[in-house]
Amino acid sequence: MKNKIYKKISTTVIFILVVVKCMYSQENITVGGTTRNMIVHAPTGIATNRPLVISLHGMNQDAAYQESTTNWDAVADTAKFVVVYPNAINKTWDISGQSDINLILAVIDAMYTKYTIDKSRVYLTGFSMGGMMTYHAANNIADKIAAFGPVSGYMTTDHKSSRPIPIIHTHGTADNVVPYAAGNSGSTGSYFPGIESILTGWASWDNCNATAVTTSPYPVGTSNVNSKKVWSNGDCKSEVILISLDGKGHWHSNDAAGVYTTKEIWNFVRKYTNICGSSAKVSLTSPANNATFTAPATINISATATISTGSITKVEFYNGTTKLGEDATSPYTYTMTNVAAGKLIITAVATDNSGNKTTSVADTIKVNVAQAAYGGTSWPIPGTIQFENYDVGGNGFAYLDNATGNTGGATFRTDEDVDIENCTDAGTGYNIGFATAGEWLEYTVTVAKAGEYDLVIRAACSGDGRTVSLSSNGSVIANAIAITNTAGWQAWTDVKTKVTLPAGQQVLRLTIGATDYVNLNYMTFSSSISQTINLKTGWNIIGCPIVGSTDMTKALSSIWSNVETVKDQNTFYSINNQAALNSLSTVKWGEGYWVKVKTDCVLDWIVK
Repeated sequence: MKNKIYKKISTTVIFILVVVKCMYSQENITVGGTTRNMIVHAPTGIATNRPLVISLHGMNQDAAYQESTTNWDAVADTAKFVVVYPNAINKTWDISGQSDINLILAVIDAMYTKYTIDKSRVYLTGFSMGGMMTYHAANNIADKIAAFGPVSGYMTTDHKSSRPIPIIHTHGTADNVVPYAAGNSGSTGSYFPGIESILTGWASWDNCNATAVTTSPYPVGTSNVNSKKVWSNGDCKSEVILISLDGKGHWHSNDAAGVYTTKEIWNFVRKYTNICGSSAKVSLTSPANNATFTAPATINISATATISTGSITKVEFYNGTTKLGEDATSPYTYTMTNVAAGKLIITAVATDNSGNKTTSVADTIKVNVAQAAYGGTSWPIPGTIQFENYDVGGNGFAYLDNATGNTGGATFRTDEDVDIENCTDAGTGYNIGFATAGEWLEYTVTVAKAGEYDLVIRAACSGDGRTVSLSSNGSVIANAIAITNTAGWQAWTDVKTKVTLPAGQQVLRLTIGATDYVNLNYMTFSSSISQTINLKTGWNIIGCPIVGSTDMTKALSSIWSNVETVKDQNTFYSINNQAALNSLSTVKWGEGYWVKVKTDCVLDWIVK
């Protein structure tokens, strides 16, 4: 009887504890006119001025999954803090824009209103794409977040937080989604530079020790070969930590006998506030981040700087580590003149009357060369143009790409924003990939003769409804060319149409239609008028109808396997000669030639 009563009482007590231990709610929040939702977990009776942890789910996951896999609730109940799990729109975070930055800021304000959280102790963590979003926030709102704990996700962006930031990153060494070491993702094909290079950069940004202290196995006393690297002694006592989970894949590891990721993050971040390094606020107001100019450029830089107590004595402007100049009075400005082509990383550094310095978020500025054909020579038409050989001149001038960086994985033109892949089509080389609606590429060409041309676009896509359009000097010459669904991104086909082109130099623009994603290899223009001649075995007299000067092997490509000799009045080609002895290599419009063929054949003057 005693045991039965004890069990009944114990069961009742456990039930009561489960019911009252926390306040859990699904809540909505309006951000920029859009209703967003989140899961909020707060221990019952939580005091004011307690920390806030925001935990971000991975791509194609949600807040409920993040809550169940990370077990932040149990840590929050013990340490007495609020934890929030927001939901991304369409389960995908905006890791390059402002919409989810605004969500995080709104969550902080909402939790302050409801629980009077300590705004100096807000911590951000996330898994996979949530980890990428964590780094995006580090670069944009470091003044609002005290410390960061990304898991199995990182971004290949610049390190440009507004203050020194503590980071603890956990990653499995066998992760094939977001690779631990440099390489391409096994799921998306995107290139990643390796997490250690990213964290080394952050350690340098924080002014930590250049060499990390490594502990392995970690935790100490276990039999695994996990490791923990710590870059310490950074500004504001910041540290950067990498916990490597040997042989682990793409998941949040809460291993009670090994690395319990959530507890590792909490034990690290709880030491920090966002106060150090934030006495003054400084931000660049112009030019905008990712602005582009054409060399030789004049760039007007301006910044604002404020401080709650004391005064701002000066604002210095830097390109990377090179000081450009300074201004002691507001508005703070500096003008760069005659700037050559290249990429600039601009920051403003405000100094207060106590000598404390605060650095702005960096803006990346690109100065392009004037638009021109890639390689310096316009592409001839008739002829073939490889799509990766788009004009120089930069994003917004010679092409439009809606995302920064060449994420196609190919090591070709990696300083541009067009996504280029390695191509497996015949001839290999490269192709344009990840092309989205409205993006365009321009090509400076010289058309030999005005008229109609056959256009062949070598393309691939996995889906219906893809189109491209082509214009010349701003006038559409082929609208909404339908791209065949080849059911594979490297399954190539010829898409054929006809276009009319004026003669002379012009700029062609190829634009992606309303549906995202088309892969493009090359486009070929050939004369639409087929001029054929029946040739007999032996000698024949022909006249060249192709405008300009054309490589003889291309002009006679339709019969080249039958050609033995070609000559005019002054030059000579024979299949039996050594190359150095042949003086004829091109044919010219309007000129006559004697051609000897070894069998009856049909000469088609279209340049192949």
